[in-house]
Amino acid sequence: MSEELQLADPLAALGQVDMSDVDTSMPLLPAALHRVRIDDIQIVPSKKTPGGFNALIIFKTVDACRAHTEDGSEGQILENWSLRSYYPMQHNAKALEELENGADKPTYNYLANFASLADAVQNLNPNDPADRKLRNAFNPQDLLNVEVVAKVAVSEMKDDSGAGTGILSNDIKSLSHPVDA
Repeated sequence: MSEELQLADPLAALGQVDMSDVDTSMPLLPAALHRVRIDDIQIVPSKKTPGGFNALIIFKTVDACRAHTEDGSEGQILENWSLRSYYPMQHNAKALEELENGADKPTYNYLANFASLADAVQNLNPNDPADRKLRNAFNPQDLLNVEVVAKVAVSEMKDDSGAGTGILSNDIKSLSHPVDA
């Protein structure tokens, strides 16, 4: 190799590039009902519950739509846009404390999230006792590619202390069966 060949540090060049006008914000789905399909299910460690786990369900949009923008500018989100929702797989600290103090049921039951998911997938009425008895124990892999309707909101992300960060994100507030939407 020739001694004349000198390799330049590619990172050093970044210090000379003006990036002040580069938009790195993510487009957001508008707050509305969106048809989505369940694309992937993963079990991931919980950030809030040491030693706990969450089911991370990744949904993909079925249809393209206009993007939510704060300034009213035009934007488009194509089909297959990803949304993530975390489903805790254990009681949170408050629920455990309530149970330890003799409560029959905690005010928050993590299984309610899975029951709502089952209702949406199986087209069950959560207010009908007969339908509630039809909720099957399900293999998460059976949910892949199932289409549901997600009620999507636009909300401000929070930091670990609960304070707003000024960054907007999409949240799935509820799910329903496509025929019900």
